[in-house]
Formats: sequence, structure tokens, C-alpha cells
Amino acid sequence: MPYRRAVLRSLARSKPDAAAGFIRGILRDPAKNAALIPDTVAVAEKIGGPEMAEALVGVAGGDAAPQSLLPVLEALARMKAPAAVAPASKLVRHEDPKVALAAVNALAAVG
Repeated sequence: MPYRRAVLRSLARSKPDAAAGFIRGILRDPAKNAALIPDTVAVAEKIGGPEMAEALVGVAGGDAAPQSLLPVLEALARMKAPAAVAPASKLVRHEDPKVALAAVNALAAVG
């Protein structure tokens, strides 16, 4: 895993567009890639755009663990991604109060 994290950071610095496919691959399986989620989310947010927002929404709309949902929801809030409304609306009732609050914040940011 350490090499993936280093590759991710290098791609983000040098060729953010090239990182998009790598990011989508990591985000498709947040449980398997839990250790990479914070760095992956940061790079996805840096790249921005609808494609990265949709990749993050895929995590928020799935059954990811709270430690993966938090950075995803926080990034979607900062990105003001309209696509975040549907999954965030469901997550406001999440059993983890931190996730529920992050979902409320994402909804507020999108407006």
C-alpha cells in the first residue's frame, strides 16, 4: 500500500488528469482501500470536476465505513457538488453522529 500512496501523491502533483482513473479504481472498493481513502479523496478534490464528484458520490452512496464516509462527505461539501444531495440526504440519519453531521454540512454547502 505505501507504494500506491506515493504513486497517488506523485500523480496528483505532476499529472492530475492521469490520476483520475487510478482514483476511480481506489474509490470503487473503499473497504479494500480504506488506508488510501484520505489521500485519494484529497487528490480527487484537488482535481475537481464532475467526474471526481461522481466518484466520491459513489462512495457516499455505498456502504462504506464511517472512516471513509467522513473525508468523502467533507470533500463533497467543499466541492459544493450537486450530486452529493441524494447520498447526503440518506446519510443524515446515519448511526454515526459524525457521519450524520458531515452529511448535513454537505447538504448545507450545496445549498
